[in-house]
Amino acid sequence: MGKLIGTLARMKTWIGLSVDTKPTGCQVGAMFREFNKGKTYITPDGGVNWVLERAEGAIFQSTTIDLNQAAGDYDLFTAGLSDLELLHLSCIIPADLTAEATLTSISIQTTDDTPIVLVSSTAGAVANLTENKYLQYDDDGIMEAEKKIQLTIAGGATAASQVCTVFTGYREAT
Repeated sequence: MGKLIGTLARMKTWIGLSVDTKPTGCQVGAMFREFNKGKTYITPDGGVNWVLERAEGAIFQSTTIDLNQAAGDYDLFTAGLSDLELLHLSCIIPADLTAEATLTSISIQTTDDTPIVLVSSTAGAVANLTENKYLQYDDDGIMEAEKKIQLTIAGGATAASQVCTVFTGYREAT
């Protein structure tokens, strides 16, 4: 695990490797710095979830998507003329969707020839889609130039508007 700086009750900053397990039971707003990857994560909920706050040379974007749409693929982000190193993706579920009658799952992936699965249909199964759930990807996949990140709705639309916020962090691949 990351190096402890201070006592757990006052902990605000952890330092470790990208392979270290991030702490739980810490303060809201605590930070974890991966010194080998140059990434800094922050926890909005005391260590249950960790969201990429910044990475050296990173660009961050956000968008929204309503799950009250027919089953199918929906574009979230498009790469420009360069390959991109995907650093992080978070999709925040706005409400408890576990009782939805037609929605079976969501997934998020790239349109590369060999897609990068950012959120699997297993992780995005309706049984897992609870209020304020963070579906996350934290890795270093390379997305090819001019490809897209898409969200797939399986089964069917939600009964009412359910607008998810999706954040991504990336940098030009070297």
